[in-house]
Amino acid sequence: MRDVTKDNITEVFMDYFGEDTDPRLREIMQSLATHLHSFARDVNLTHAEWVKGIEFLEAAGRISDETRHEFILLSDVLGLSSLVDMLHSNPQGTSSSVLGPFHIAGSPPLAFGGDMKRDYEGQVLLACGRVTDVDGTPVAGAELDIWQTAPNGLYSSQDSEQDTFSFHGLQTTGPDGRYGFTTVRPVSYTVPTDGPVGQILDATGRHPWRPSHLHYIVKAPGFRPLVTE
Repeated sequence: MRDVTKDNITEVFMDYFGEDTDPRLREIMQSLATHLHSFARDVNLTHAEWVKGIEFLEAAGRISDETRHEFILLSDVLGLSSLVDMLHSNPQGTSSSVLGPFHIAGSPPLAFGGDMKRDYEGQVLLACGRVTDVDGTPVAGAELDIWQTAPNGLYSSQDSEQDTFSFHGLQTTGPDGRYGFTTVRPVSYTVPTDGPVGQILDATGRHPWRPSHLHYIVKAPGFRPLVTE
């Protein structure tokens, strides 16, 4: 076995990969290890700080479930989600956005002109628009997965008082590419601060607020999916 030192441990790690390792997996894992090792050297990471980081990741795992995605929230507050999105977005089209941790698959159908607010009180909002390609040609049959917060600033996955799919809807565009529905005007809200990511925000003096918005995932045959707000 080779003598491993702090100066050659990164190189030694690279040699541990088997010859049949998927090339893309090899590229990602080797780059990840290289940057992690460089990070530890750059900040002269102590053992106590390393343990604190491991405990943070464990806490993020414990608080996560099928509706609470603490690691997505961590990626968001570190700017990684936005960076990945920017690396692969089309500058000619609608600006994309991060998915966020509160999307729920399986939204109920929402007819054109339908009401997504149902029995909730609040300022009524008419949301309408048209899905086109980059040349302005309408896209028929595009599927819009739509969701937002309730008037109390909580998504349905955060609030046991809401139905599972409150303020969620799935609408398909017609031949003219248009969509439209009514809802309650979204409100600004805070990201969850009761977990380890909230502790990071507090420790670094960052506020947890997000402006009011509607979420969309737009899909159509022959096009790349778009996540936007």
